Amino acid sequence: MITTKISKEQKLAAILDEPPVTYGSHRDRLLSLAKKSQTKLAGIIRSDNPERAREALFVLCSIYKRGVARVLFDIVLDQNVSLYIRQRASFDSSSRITAEGRRKILDLLTRRSSDLDFVGKALLLEMIGVADSKRTAQLFLRLLSDKSEYPSVRVQAAKNIIDNFEDGLPIAVENALLEQLSDDSPQVRFACCMALSRSKNIIVTTSLEGLIQDRHIASDDIHSEVRGEVGACAKSAIDEIKARLEKRGSADLYGTSKPG
Repeated sequence: MITTKISKEQKLAAILDEPPVTYGSHRDRLLSLAKKSQTKLAGIIRSDNPERAREALFVLCSIYKRGVARVLFDIVLDQNVSLYIRQRASFDSSSRITAEGRRKILDLLTRRSSDLDFVGKALLLEMIGVADSKRTAQLFLRLLSDKSEYPSVRVQAAKNIIDNFEDGLPIAVENALLEQLSDDSPQVRFACCMALSRSKNIIVTTSLEGLIQDRHIASDDIHSEVRGEVGACAKSAIDEIKARLEKRGSADLYGTSKPG
């Protein structure tokens, strides 16, 4: 009896030709074919079938093999892929970024930003997150203050500031945020109110009070948390600052903290 040996490529093709909902059950087999899977899965992710694309991305994100990070990074930058897929690829890529990867992202954002669309810029900013150098911190402030930049990119710069300063803001950062409270974009004003809520400076509340009557609605396709009335966000930021200062004052009164 003659048997025909099935190649790895044929095995992989057979799995990927099945309905997308079965991909998860074939995860172990796909992992064993990881080297071949990466290119095949990336092709499916870029297909016109949203269901197959989502399932293929799920499996690809389960593969922790050399080269997957590069594939995911390319998907983040691919303007022909849906926003959901790019965001999911970005989220998974964040845990795989190396020091070299961070340097590449900074280079893209500072020297080759014209090669990126606004979604790519925002997602790359989110991926680097922490300002681990003066250059990175300056990039966040520059993008936040650049009125020619797309609002979603500036919103992400403000979010990065929030993530880097959980308890108090440096004066330079605070001033940069305050300057943008009069920006034309409701999204930017909303995001700056969010970031200023981290302040320990009571004077900041005076500027925020000027926005309480701002009834413009902020809505951002990339950032779901930036959604709502600007004035309501300003009021929330004021309450947060005052609560923090009251808590600090109580701690000082009872000797549980030192004056800052």
